[in-house]
Amino acid sequence: MNWDEIKVRRREPFPKIGDYVDLVIEEIASAQKGNGLALIQALWPQIAGDRISAVARPVSFEKGDLTLKVRSAVWRQELHSQISSIITAISDKLPDIDVENIILR
Repeated sequence: MNWDEIKVRRREPFPKIGDYVDLVIEEIASAQKGNGLALIQALWPQIAGDRISAVARPVSFEKGDLTLKVRSAVWRQELHSQISSIITAISDKLPDIDVENIILR
C-alpha cells in the first residue's frame, strides 16, 4: 500500500462547549423568570467575571438590595469600590432586575 495514495478525509470540527453555555444559561434564566436571585446566581460568572465570581457570590436579593457573600475583609474592601460597576453589569445582562444597592458580607 502506497501511503501517498491514501486520502485523508477531514472531519468537521467539534462544536465548542462554550458556544452552548450561554444558551443553556439563558434557558435556565427564562425558566426562572421572576426569581431575581436565581437569575443573578445563574449568570453571576458572566456578570462579575472570573476574578470577582471566585471570591464573591450572591446569597440574597430583597427589595432591590443584593447581598454578596465575600471571601474576606480585604476582598470586601476591594469590591466596595466596584459596587456601581457590578450594578451596571447586572443591569446590562438582566435589564428586568432592578438592583439598587449591593451589601457585602
